[in-house]
Order: sequence, then C-alpha cells, then structure tokens
Amino acid sequence: MIAGAYSVFPFLARRLLGYRWAATVVGCLAGVLSAPISPIGLLIVVPFVAAGAAYDAVVWAITSLRSRIS
Repeated sequence: MIAGAYSVFPFLARRLLGYRWAATVVGCLAGVLSAPISPIGLLIVVPFVAAGAAYDAVVWAITSLRSRIS
C-alpha cells in the first residue's frame, strides 16, 4: 500500500500543484523518503524520477503544441 502511494504522488502533485516539473521534484522526494523501506535502497529514486520526468515532458509537449495551434 505504501509503495503504491509513493508511486502515485508525483502524478498527483503535478495535477494538484500545476507547477512545471512538479512531478519530477516530487518523484525525487518520494524516492528519497521510500528508500529506507525499499529493498533496493536509493535505486528506487531512478524509476520515480524517470516516471515523473516523462510525465512532465509529455505535459510540456502537449501544452506547447496546443499553444502553437491556437
């Protein structure tokens, strides 16, 4: 349950906060917070940051594409 919540936090942060690259920053924080309880330790930061960065990049690309079309 806890691991599932930590993996959802970056996407939820981007949605609720609305700041650019919020999912990446929160993914890094969630990875650091979940490292002590994870069997792989600090390596858990990599997938969280990668997923947050990918999400933020897609949101940025869609936003910039929409602004060019309008």
